[in-house]
Amino acid sequence: MKPLPWAKSALALCIMGTLTACGGGGSSSAGEGDIADLPEPPPVVVVPPEESGITNTPLPIVENFGEYTGFDQSDTIDFFSPNYKALATADSSEYEDARPAFYYPTCCFFDQDDPNMEITVDNEERLGIVSDAGDPSLLISNARFSIGQTKSDMAADGKDPKKDSTPGSDGGSGWGELDLSEPYRISFCVASASGSGSKTQIYVNNNTSSEADSIHGGGSLGSRIFDVETGSLIPGQRVVVNVPGDTYLEAGGVAVDIKDVVIGTENSFLQLRVSSGGTAIIDDLLIEKQSEDGQASLPECKPFQAAEAPKAPEAPGTVVGDSYVQVGWPDILGATGYELAYNTVDSTDGATIVPAADIVGTSHLLDELENGTTYYVFLRAENSAGISDWSPSASATPEAPQGEACVPTSQVDTVIPWSVYDGCRSPSEEASIVYNTSTPGTFDFGSSDTSMFVAIANENEENIGHAKLDTTTDAGARSRGEVYDIFTEGYPKHFTAIARIKADNAAQRGFELQTYFAEAGKRVNMMLRPDQGETGEVRLEKFINGDTDVKVGESLLDGEFHIYHIAFTMTDADTLNAKVFVDGSDTPIIDETSTGREDSSANNKLRVGEDSSSAHLAEVDWIIWTTDAMTAAKLPSELVDQLPTTVGELGDYGTSTSAWGGSALDLAGASGSAPVGEVVSSTEDAVTIKASGGSVSSDSVRKFFAYQEVTAPFTFTARLSSVALADGAAHTVDSNSYRFGIAVMESLDASLSGDIKEVGRFATIDYWVEHGETDVALTGSRAHKLDVGDTEQSKRSRSSADLALDDLLKIEIIDEDGTPRVIRSVSKDNGASFTQLNSSAFKDEGMPAAGFPTSWYVGVYGAPGDELVLEFTDIEITEQ
Repeated sequence: MKPLPWAKSALALCIMGTLTACGGGGSSSAGEGDIADLPEPPPVVVVPPEESGITNTPLPIVENFGEYTGFDQSDTIDFFSPNYKALATADSSEYEDARPAFYYPTCCFFDQDDPNMEITVDNEERLGIVSDAGDPSLLISNARFSIGQTKSDMAADGKDPKKDSTPGSDGGSGWGELDLSEPYRISFCVASASGSGSKTQIYVNNNTSSEADSIHGGGSLGSRIFDVETGSLIPGQRVVVNVPGDTYLEAGGVAVDIKDVVIGTENSFLQLRVSSGGTAIIDDLLIEKQSEDGQASLPECKPFQAAEAPKAPEAPGTVVGDSYVQVGWPDILGATGYELAYNTVDSTDGATIVPAADIVGTSHLLDELENGTTYYVFLRAENSAGISDWSPSASATPEAPQGEACVPTSQVDTVIPWSVYDGCRSPSEEASIVYNTSTPGTFDFGSSDTSMFVAIANENEENIGHAKLDTTTDAGARSRGEVYDIFTEGYPKHFTAIARIKADNAAQRGFELQTYFAEAGKRVNMMLRPDQGETGEVRLEKFINGDTDVKVGESLLDGEFHIYHIAFTMTDADTLNAKVFVDGSDTPIIDETSTGREDSSANNKLRVGEDSSSAHLAEVDWIIWTTDAMTAAKLPSELVDQLPTTVGELGDYGTSTSAWGGSALDLAGASGSAPVGEVVSSTEDAVTIKASGGSVSSDSVRKFFAYQEVTAPFTFTARLSSVALADGAAHTVDSNSYRFGIAVMESLDASLSGDIKEVGRFATIDYWVEHGETDVALTGSRAHKLDVGDTEQSKRSRSSADLALDDLLKIEIIDEDGTPRVIRSVSKDNGASFTQLNSSAFKDEGMPAAGFPTSWYVGVYGAPGDELVLEFTDIEITEQ
């Protein structure tokens, strides 16, 4: 094929000396790169066609997003076209590509994401060139684009060979124009960032949203080299990603990630993504070798400054309660603050103003109001250019309490971005749910019968905090509420729902909770079936290959509420893992991976209630859900204290009596066997663990560890009160594995290389026994410590100790000008006096300037080989 006319001209512009960014479009002339004092870029490297057929675009690449002035859709279309910057490979007569743009949109640009169809990109709220006080910047919101990606014959099948097409292995070295085979650096200015549950990510050689779909695979050294909460990005700061090396969100800040090796090839491309729920505006993107330093010549990063005042927002949402109105609204792009006005008439004249200084985030509580009085609430936004007009009003009438157990949830104050239905209102009522922590909403019942799924009231007509689903009077009726658009485009998709429900009538079906994955054409229906089996069943309807139910017997007929926890992870259209937990147990009653049931729904949605021709009867206390990826991977025990406390009874998900966590740590070495264990019981000052396997030796750290996290210098004391072989069995392991005691650890992360020197700093006080004993007889003890780094500074010290059961053990960590010192002691007189076993500085050669660690893990451990039950008492942790 002959080169297209623009291919040669764009390429020629891009390799002129130091002008590494190209521009144009709108009403302006070409927006050439503005960095004149960067090092001279290397010459274009042409890889022989028999090897790849790809022409590399040389580093450094500096992108200032052109010199646009119109800031309309045409500017965005131009930026993502070869008119702005073309692939260098497009100059080859052998290369065929209808749209060889250097910056290529891998989401949300074309109608139905098909490059053969019309461009429909929403440049104002999804993906587009925006004005930062007149300076072009790039807005990304639930969108992504690639950099330097060529069209490859090895791409997996799809409508667009440059989108969702990278396989786990391409049989080669990638198909991009960036040589990332040597240490490199990516950095960009953050002008604005907001969002809850959203991630900002950078991928190498991956045009999907699944980390494993790349020649680099997944994991800590996988294709996703940058992965942080969008809301954690800092406006006015430069993000710096060193590969290999540290990642920083601000100059002089703490490293948020580290890569130990180069992730890339001679023919690589990048993909930038901001996932659902977040918005980021970036500028002055730099891709360079680590041997260069182009950051020094870049403009200073500054927070976003809008070119004009915001438009008037829509009316805010409201939730009412006893003498209050909770007001919430979606974040407005570029807004630096919000004001509210409220009045008893539908006018801002004479209204009470709540200034921006008194409002945090996107919600505010109006309290000390009169119950029964209607209030009209108005919202306006401000930015650096001015303040918007007032929104239309939202009306709300505070009301007296609806029963002792029912105060409607108005704001979710958890780290996890939960959406909540708490049973205080009928599901079809206005503001019956709080969506994504703060936005009032309701279930859409469509044409189904809302009267069969309603809040339960007492004799005083006060709602008690539960809702009842009852279609027994008309089995053919349907009553189901829906919430739409819960998922965004791309994989993986994650969903977690937790609900407290009583379905205990053996003559009726109970309740359905359905999740629809429209992009995959699938759905999953979790059904509570008290009418099946001896005690009832939990089912996933037609989950296995679309035609076979998953059925598990469960105790539904005991007349009690139970908490049902479902977690889904869909990695592609035909691979869906489903777990179901009950009442906070970490052992799932269902753990299956299959396809789910075929479905033609055009919407990603959650449906609750029932949608069949059979009668259903159930009582619902609350339902919460989120699409947060990390939550879907957590066990129930890891969600303790992570649920909204306003919804009602939380069972084992509520506040624990202690903060003890437990992990089987396989950190380094191969001696012994993999550690296994559990926390049997715990209180604030005692913990009992059961442990087996493991090894603590000169080259191994493999143990079960029950711990709490502390954030300051501290003193930790504990007493080993009893040791017993589980079930009285004889032990057979050798003395090198038979360890247990107390420990403090800097990190719970495993060594990537398996080398013990790469495990974080730790200190222990250990007990052990000899091989051949038929009961537990202590025959030795010691104080043990490990620094981090090469042998020159890595100090592994061991001091003998004469310890016995019931001795009071103590480990102190103190701060000596940024260097931690560990002191280990023992008391044989119940704490009246302590004898020091060892005192030494903790060193970390790998991070000499890191200073005192921000947190430590403090607790008890077992690496006994045989299964032991270890009881520790008189535990006290005092932060200094």
